[in-house]
Amino acid sequence: MNQQQPASMQTCQIIATALMMGVAMFAGIALFMTSGGEAEVVDQAANEEFPIMLVVLSVMGVSFLGARYVVLRVQDRQLGKLLDEVDSDDVDSQNLIGLFQTRMIISLAMLEGIAFFSLVLFIVEADWMMFLIAMIMLAWMGVNFPTNNKFHAWVNASSGKNPFGGEE
Repeated sequence: MNQQQPASMQTCQIIATALMMGVAMFAGIALFMTSGGEAEVVDQAANEEFPIMLVVLSVMGVSFLGARYVVLRVQDRQLGKLLDEVDSDDVDSQNLIGLFQTRMIISLAMLEGIAFFSLVLFIVEADWMMFLIAMIMLAWMGVNFPTNNKFHAWVNASSGKNPFGGEE
């Protein structure tokens, strides 16, 4: 059972890296695209009285982060129910890593969506605040990078039990 766990954790890490690399590569493309005509676009943006796109990004960001919070809590409750229904000796680590992987993908995808949208706005408006928001989301994705320690901490926090060795 323990020999299969690193392969599943490696899968989580590969998925997380791919999501983060997508944001990083698009950020590079966005920088390249805005490097030529930045002054002209900034002058256009300065003429606008109300930053409607920043409001749209804020609403989207708040709704995505709210949905992310709800989904993560639902996944935590699902893990707690699973661990309550069975003895710690009967818990299959593959099922738990499957829940962890689903939770991680949803969490990172929400952050990635905010980052991509802010990078699109950076291309359109050449506003460095949009680029900064994307980099903050990328850093947040990095902080949530899956590790074995985070997996075990998640299991322990959700149940108070250690399914790989009894009560803690």
